[in-house]
Amino acid sequence: MKNNDNDALLPYAEVIGEADRTIIFLHGWQRSGDYFRDLAMALQPDFSAHLLDLPGFGRSPKPAKAWGSVEFAECVENYICKLAKEQIILIGHSFGGRVSLRLAVKRPDLVSHMILIGSHGLRAKRGFFKEIKFIALTVSGKILKKIDQIIGFDFFKDLLAHRFGSRDYKQAGALKDILVKLVAEDQTESAKNISCQTLLIWGANDQETPPEMGKRLNKLIKNSHYIELEDLGHEPFNGPGLSLVAYHIKKFLASS
Repeated sequence: MKNNDNDALLPYAEVIGEADRTIIFLHGWQRSGDYFRDLAMALQPDFSAHLLDLPGFGRSPKPAKAWGSVEFAECVENYICKLAKEQIILIGHSFGGRVSLRLAVKRPDLVSHMILIGSHGLRAKRGFFKEIKFIALTVSGKILKKIDQIIGFDFFKDLLAHRFGSRDYKQAGALKDILVKLVAEDQTESAKNISCQTLLIWGANDQETPPEMGKRLNKLIKNSHYIELEDLGHEPFNGPGLSLVAYHIKKFLASS
């Protein structure tokens, strides 16, 4: 394995349970491994749960440069290889789903099963007017960035971001470069090469990654099964949906 940034930077992890079957939990943006604690406990005693803090979040240091999902996946790969386990199960939520998709394609020998919950990874479909707005903002951003470079300030770029930027972008702080790189990715083609058994769990009311994204992933990933949970949103494993999500995960892992 080549030596690079990702070899040196391993994620912080908390381990719950000592079962032979290992689940690696990869959290969403602005979250940490702690966010999966209740779900990990609900899956006991059948699995050893590794709650990772991806670099830049929780107790893991920020990468020295702007990473994309490829670099995050390599970091998780390094962690898994140090476990000396034959194969693991991946559970990725939102941003963690992006990373899971990359790892499942690159290292099918390491991943036996994958569960994606409200996962990012595909570009969201936009209607005609939203597409026009997106193009206009992209062009405007490039122009204003040039103006800022000329005058030596970030005034116009920050003004545009404050007015039109997403909640995640406004709250990203030092991780903005990473977020921009991630959002630009589209894993449509690579998803077609995933070979592991995959369960897709979506909240019917998910506004962050709408169910249509989960349905597209279901068509792209050969060995996948899609479940949509009524009255639940982007984090269906939190609150009243916890037991239901845990039930579907246990059922999937017991039958495949």
